[in-house]
Amino acid sequence: MKNWRELTQRQKTAVYLILYGLITFIIGFKFKSFIPIARVNNQYISSGEFVHRLALTSGQQVLETLVSEKLIEQSLAGKKIEVTDKELAIKIADIKKQLLQKKTTFESILIANRQTKAQFEKELRIQMSIEKMLKSTIKVTDEEINEYFTINRVKKGRGAIYQSQLLAIRDTIYRTKLRQAFLAWYQLQKGKARVSFFTGI
Repeated sequence: MKNWRELTQRQKTAVYLILYGLITFIIGFKFKSFIPIARVNNQYISSGEFVHRLALTSGQQVLETLVSEKLIEQSLAGKKIEVTDKELAIKIADIKKQLLQKKTTFESILIANRQTKAQFEKELRIQMSIEKMLKSTIKVTDEEINEYFTINRVKKGRGAIYQSQLLAIRDTIYRTKLRQAFLAWYQLQKGKARVSFFTGI
């Protein structure tokens, strides 16, 4: 191995650049909370101030959401429930079709919800996995459908209109029961889990 004196000027320059890059990275990482993200007249707002205020205002909600996601993912993985890429693609195609019927687009929904496609797909995959797990426990009876007609004062149509009403009402009752079943399941899983918080949020 060459010593420092034996290195050419070009090699020494390369070493200096590497060292400068490492030092810059370390300093930048250590003091990244002081990097400004906005300026008001002559005063700066640091990223540290922003993150701190964000944690105070909505940190607990965000943390609870992350904990819930991890808990659900772990529980589903334990049951070996999987949604394939093909199943996910079919579901997204169906969603896009429904959105077009309402004269809107999939992309506009992502923008409105401030989501990336990857985030949407992750949430949808979890929802589909939950439905796979709970679907067999949910039954919608004819009595419940008739009761829905009565309670909500829905006038029964005829022929195709009536069949369309039945499908819509059955789906509404099914979705309600699915949410109730999920909440009951989630509370049970949360009660069994060991969750530790290492922050004062």
